[in-house]
Formats: sequence, C-alpha cells, structure tokens
Amino acid sequence: MSESTNTIRLMKAAKEFNVGKDNLVKFLVNAGFTVDNKPDPVLSNDMYNALISEFDSERAAKKKSENVVLSKMHSDEHKPKVEKKEEIISLKKKKW
Repeated sequence: MSESTNTIRLMKAAKEFNVGKDNLVKFLVNAGFTVDNKPDPVLSNDMYNALISEFDSERAAKKKSENVVLSKMHSDEHKPKVEKKEEIISLKKKKW
C-alpha cells in the first residue's frame, strides 16, 4: 500500500485498522480534519498519517491475530458422543 497516493478510502482504513468507521470519523474531526459527508470519502495523506499514529496498535493486533493457527483437539473426550441406532430406538420406546 502506498502512502503517498491519495486513494485511501475511509472504509479501507477502517478494515485495515480494525476500527469502526464512526470511530475513525470521530477521531479525525476531533483532530481538526474535515471529513466529506460521503458514504466512503477519500482520506488525505495527513488524515491517513494521523490514523496511523493513533490506531497503529490496533493494526498490529489484527495482523497478529490473523497469524494465529488454531489447533484441533485430538482428545476423544471432546468428540461428540454418537449413539447407536438401537439405543435411540430403545430410548424412544421408554418415553412412551
């Protein structure tokens, strides 16, 4: 991603930083920027750099979480118990 071009949109930045669009707009307005009243405005380089300085820790946490590999449980005690057909039929008969 090139930071020198002016093609970064608000929703792309929200996904990149893993922060809601409203939070980004609120931060930018409080930082003194004016955000266009469009569905997905283009951010200036100054806006994007301000977002980097504020939300870089969230971006790092998102990248770290994407690299986490979940291991499968190999223990038999965590597998769901499958009943045999005969057991199910006998349980149904007992209820009546």
